[in-house]
Amino acid sequence: MKSKRRHELQENVLAHELVEVKQFFSKYGNWLAGGLTAVLIVVGIVWYAHRQAERRASEEKAQFNRAIGQMYDPANEASALASLGELAENAKDRLLAARVAGLLGEVYSGKHQASAREGSLEAADLMAKAKRYYQMVIDERNAPKPLLAAAHVGLGTLAYDSGDVATAKAEYGKAVKAQPESPGGIEARYQLAAMEGRSGPVHFVTTLPTTAPATVPASRPAE
Repeated sequence: MKSKRRHELQENVLAHELVEVKQFFSKYGNWLAGGLTAVLIVVGIVWYAHRQAERRASEEKAQFNRAIGQMYDPANEASALASLGELAENAKDRLLAARVAGLLGEVYSGKHQASAREGSLEAADLMAKAKRYYQMVIDERNAPKPLLAAAHVGLGTLAYDSGDVATAKAEYGKAVKAQPESPGGIEARYQLAAMEGRSGPVHFVTTLPTTAPATVPASRPAE
């Protein structure tokens, strides 16, 4: 009898608990289902965004590699520079964008120097492009300090070549402040010393991205 009674009590407790569970889901079931659906939607959105970001990063790297491979081929140079310009403007990978902008600053600076020596009418336009890309590096908040220093050196060199010594000194000073022991900082200190008459100015290439092929030629030859 005691065993039977104990069994009946257990069944009553179980039945009561089932009733409570049923009442709970009857009252909150729709809310729980809606909450679960919302969580699944958020998870799906995050997963999709992550995959899209990975795809975009892969495409940008491939675009960069193609452009670098074509840039020094005269037949493809214009399209390669346009492709790199698009990356500098719009790449989601802002570090890549800054590196590409620094590279383009060097390329157009080198073209400006060659054009100026030849007395070409393109010189002013090429200088404007070089300045624009160097400034893009500087305006990028998360640009690495060595790249930032190199961009200031590029602007300083353009200013010096134009006869604007005050601006050149200011830009070289900013390069030293950004990171004195980086290649750009070292060059800036040398240029500042040279402008004081201790030696002649020498221009170094400092903004080529680390992912650029080793065969990429220097865009600004030593004077």
